[in-house]
Amino acid sequence: TLPKKTHFPLSMPLHSKTPLIRSLPLSNKLNASVFLKLDNLQASGSFKLRGIGNLCESLKAKNIDYLVSSSGGNAGLATAYSAQQLGMKATIVVPKKTPQHVIRVMREEYGANVELYGDEWSQAHQRAQELVQKHENSYLVHPFDDPEIFHGHSTIVTELKEEEIFRHRAPSAILSVVGGGGLVSGICEGLKRENWETVPVFALETKGCHTYHQSLQMGRQVRFKRMTSAAGTLAGNPVCMRSLECAKEFNIIPYVVSDEQAANSCVQFAHDHRMLVELSCGAALSAIYLEIPPLKELVEKERHQNIEPIIVVEVCGGRLISVEDMALWKVRDWKTEEVEML
Repeated sequence: TLPKKTHFPLSMPLHSKTPLIRSLPLSNKLNASVFLKLDNLQASGSFKLRGIGNLCESLKAKNIDYLVSSSGGNAGLATAYSAQQLGMKATIVVPKKTPQHVIRVMREEYGANVELYGDEWSQAHQRAQELVQKHENSYLVHPFDDPEIFHGHSTIVTELKEEEIFRHRAPSAILSVVGGGGLVSGICEGLKRENWETVPVFALETKGCHTYHQSLQMGRQVRFKRMTSAAGTLAGNPVCMRSLECAKEFNIIPYVVSDEQAANSCVQFAHDHRMLVELSCGAALSAIYLEIPPLKELVEKERHQNIEPIIVVEVCGGRLISVEDMALWKVRDWKTEEVEML
């Protein structure tokens, strides 16, 4: 067993190549071959380690030795983990409502300094910006909006291309969540690099955090006065501009589901695969469990053309969920307040 303070050489990526497994329950549900890209198995618990790990490695090579993050979720965990493994200092500024078990992991397992500040991510982010100004050789690690982060996330597609099933064909579609847009931007970068530009990308989010869907509808970057979804890790407010540009360059299909639908999908997925995934991940899984019309139409069209539909689901994270959380979902009132745009 490696001790906590073991630092890996810069030549070794911080993220792992994750398994791609076929899901029989989801395949039967959709009448297609459904494969799960299990980024919930990354060391920090989510896909975020791909992008943020890549950014932190590049910063280490530039002699940056102090990282600041403003995320009380997977981005903060990925930053804290990356700093530990690279021998860098880190301060993670998190909103006061951040779950205690997340704060404990950041402090005790990853050795980061954690500061609680504000009620929303935007307030924590402002405080993080102040801290960076006070420290030399420091860098503010944005949770999702950085070209190095996009590039790290693009390795998802690189790994898919290396799989035997995709040696001679592309996936029929990739199902992903969208919060701040970093993951979608990275997937699109990977699709372009691997000459898979025409592969549809379903970008799913929960109502109350649906800034991406709303921004595409309005034709501009939209901000909500307050996010009302329980899926806090999808609270990109606003989404990054690159993700909106991708919608013009690639075949991105936005879709919004409710918190309750996402939660039910997480519960069903736990029954089907004995894995706990967080509410945000349930949004992507909902596309199959709900058999949403655009996905069902795609599958039926390929069947009609005698093509075997192969759908990839990006299983984005499972660190911010517990058995206790799922038990509470069964008795929760899932009414979501209407959002107000700024």
